[in-house]
Amino acid sequence: MARLDDNSATSDVVYTGFWIDYDGSAVGKYRLTLKTNQALMLLAALTVLVTLSAGRSWKLWCSAVHYVLQYCQAKPSSRTSSIRQQQVVLRNSETAGGSLFALLGLAMQKRDPAKRGKLVLISLSLLHWGIFVVLGILTSQIATGRTVRSITTNHCGSWLAKAIPPLNASSMEQREASATLNELDLNSTLEADDYVRRCYTSKVDGAVGCNLLFKRFLPHKIENNKCIFSKDVCAEADGIAVSFDSGNISFSDLGLNSALSDQLFVRRRSICSPLPAEPFMYTNEQAIQSLGLLKSVLDDPEEIRAFSHVKLDKHTNWTTHYRNALSQTYEVYTELAVDASLASPLLQPERPSMQVSVITVMGEAVVFYAPFSDAFFNFDRRIDTIDTRGNNYTYYRIGRAINSVACQEMVMYCSKYTNFCTSWEGVYTVSNSYHILAGDRFSDTVIETAFAAVNLAMVHSTLFKSISNRGASALLATRFLSNSNQLRLVPGQWKVEVERWFQVALARIQLAVLRFVKTPGLDRTRVDNTWDLLPVLKGVCSIIKFNSADHTTLSSLGVLIVVAFSVLLTMLSMWDVIFTSLVSKRVLTAWNKDHALELLAALNKADAEQTLERNEGSGTLEDKKPHDMEGTATTNLLSPSESLKSGFSIPRKPVPSSLVPCAEKEDHRRARRYCVQ
Repeated sequence: MARLDDNSATSDVVYTGFWIDYDGSAVGKYRLTLKTNQALMLLAALTVLVTLSAGRSWKLWCSAVHYVLQYCQAKPSSRTSSIRQQQVVLRNSETAGGSLFALLGLAMQKRDPAKRGKLVLISLSLLHWGIFVVLGILTSQIATGRTVRSITTNHCGSWLAKAIPPLNASSMEQREASATLNELDLNSTLEADDYVRRCYTSKVDGAVGCNLLFKRFLPHKIENNKCIFSKDVCAEADGIAVSFDSGNISFSDLGLNSALSDQLFVRRRSICSPLPAEPFMYTNEQAIQSLGLLKSVLDDPEEIRAFSHVKLDKHTNWTTHYRNALSQTYEVYTELAVDASLASPLLQPERPSMQVSVITVMGEAVVFYAPFSDAFFNFDRRIDTIDTRGNNYTYYRIGRAINSVACQEMVMYCSKYTNFCTSWEGVYTVSNSYHILAGDRFSDTVIETAFAAVNLAMVHSTLFKSISNRGASALLATRFLSNSNQLRLVPGQWKVEVERWFQVALARIQLAVLRFVKTPGLDRTRVDNTWDLLPVLKGVCSIIKFNSADHTTLSSLGVLIVVAFSVLLTMLSMWDVIFTSLVSKRVLTAWNKDHALELLAALNKADAEQTLERNEGSGTLEDKKPHDMEGTATTNLLSPSESLKSGFSIPRKPVPSSLVPCAEKEDHRRARRYCVQ
């Protein structure tokens, strides 16, 4: 058996690129699937892009605040020195974080009369910085998970044994075809049973192989129901039966990706009732007669016993023979009536199309320490004996020859789109209600393909298939069986057994859909792809959704929003370069003059003037430089007119009254001198 694991359906069956997930909203259904390492690189790039966009966004905010400060500076009552400082900081800070720390430095200066205004800018910087930190983190939410879509491969399809040879073929060919059919069926059942044990009964996240299917498990409910068989049969259980119902399972839950997958539903139900033994047992003479030619080659044929609940055809019973021999374990036999015509008259289903599965348990040699009444484990035959120590010892054995439960198998289809449900039908019945269920979307071939795939998966969902000739290993009770001693049973043990088989049936539906895409371990020389006979199903290879551990799916809309948002901010932030014709010249001039490059140009111009004066030999350089209050030479980056208006500049050293300024024009250059009056 090939165990299902999280990587068994990844690699060559995963579609990488843009696709539509019909379970998403109208704008959020577009997906991008990449290998995980590629997706991580893309997310990292988007995060960096958001970080870069933060600087572009901050420039926009700075230009707006700069304009407001320029307006405030025009007021006579404004403190132009403080505003000027803020304007320079805003103009030359590329990020909100840089502005934040620069403004904090200004705000911590002693005797600053404009701390309140700086605190507003600090708050704005902090808010902007925090917003883009959050946006950078939220970029990771573009990854929607590991749900991927399948692609068509050469192993996609429904694989069955090669066509059974004609009747005149050799017995070897007949046996080979039957052996292949049995092996395929048994492998599917063992795989489903293993999946139920790991993923249905255990709700632990991260269990091996439980994260592959689109939905981990399909829930069900158990309810008492009125017995649906004849009165003679129902009397055994006092007219009570038990129903196992899956409820509505959407096509989307099965991993089918089509336009109506979230509005089309299938509902699976099995109604089971214990059976009496006598109506279905053969007499000794009937059992021997049913052996036919075999009775002449069997030892002690009179010991053979037989029973039958269903027919092979309208004239031949499906007869099960057994011999009364003490075995240390149970024996489990299964029968299936594929329609009402092949069921015993006592087990006729409600509708002719329904199937009837019958499970029979025998265990004459198994002993239990107490009497126990159960449809499968009816330990009512008391045996008193003496143990090896001479003490009295009492145990119980199953008294009835056969212990059987019959289940009606049925399915119903519903459409939320057309508000219509079919009647209960057999699981082998191909529903002809597709046109009603799909309504005006019936011509959509993808929806039709999904519907056909569900129909085919239902074939694998009978309780008969859940046991699949596994014998006693199909019973949970054998987990507590040791050397013919049954160590533990719970009340209603037969319900526990049937519930497990019903879960296996649901798991087989889930796995059947996935196995359309990839079936490991097939010997292609023994099987054929039956999809050549069902062209409508070929499209299912590209509409199966599952989870891949090697891939990551992103929201295409999220990627587009991040890229578009970043490009838009970048373009808008270049308003002083690209959109100069749309901006007032006064605003642009005020913005540009505070740029660090503009200030550097002013400094270079001042240095050039000083060099010119020095070369002309008029005065010393120290006499020409502005001085602070202590007489230290300084350089004022503001024009003289701005220095007079703003407190931002450092006071110049007073000019002696004996000196007055005069100007001379030499070589078309202006130079300031101090001349003696």
